[in-house]
Amino acid sequence: MKYFLGVDIGGTSIKSGVVDEAGRLLSNNKLPLPPDWPGLMDCIVGLFHEAAARYPLSGVGLATPGITNPCTGTISGIAAPPVAYILGKCFFELGSRLGVPVALEQDANCAVLGEHWVGNAQGCSSAVALVLGTGLGGGILLDGRIHRGAHMLGGDIGYACMSPRICKHSLSWHTAPVYVEGQYTERTGRIYTIPMMHEQRNSDPVAAEIYDTFLGDLANTIL
Repeated sequence: MKYFLGVDIGGTSIKSGVVDEAGRLLSNNKLPLPPDWPGLMDCIVGLFHEAAARYPLSGVGLATPGITNPCTGTISGIAAPPVAYILGKCFFELGSRLGVPVALEQDANCAVLGEHWVGNAQGCSSAVALVLGTGLGGGILLDGRIHRGAHMLGGDIGYACMSPRICKHSLSWHTAPVYVEGQYTERTGRIYTIPMMHEQRNSDPVAAEIYDTFLGDLANTIL
């Protein structure tokens, strides 16, 4: 049995987990996002050695925001400000520090690959996954392969607008939890997650309005 460490680099945190070759999640962890590139590298190395003490790891898979080039290990384009320091850097330098192969993929592409492997898209030759987090990400699987597009942004719809004529905001502003929850805080001064808005929607008109608008916008985005 082979074991692998998966690391997801998000706009606010780093999530990691060990999986076996059958796709079973054996452990997981969540840490604050380091403030700079050396700190990020040290964090991943630390996660690796912590996991390797329990499992004989055969490799590391990294999920990142931005325009991810899985051939060169580099990130370009735009990333959330807290993690913008990854732009232009090469993640493959981790291989020499860890002594195992390192693979890199855009986070939403990882999501659709995971769903195809052990999730809701098993048995499907084509599928779409949307990732709702700091921004809105999307991954497209066509005939069992990731659709990257001409500029490696296939499926990454978060910067699109529903209609520029009537809406100045991107799809991320309408559907990403960080933005949606920020709208509630701006109007009320309170911090509510989207699940909390769902729970309070019968007694909190602002929560009900933002939650219902979020669901409608998400449905239109999927369509």
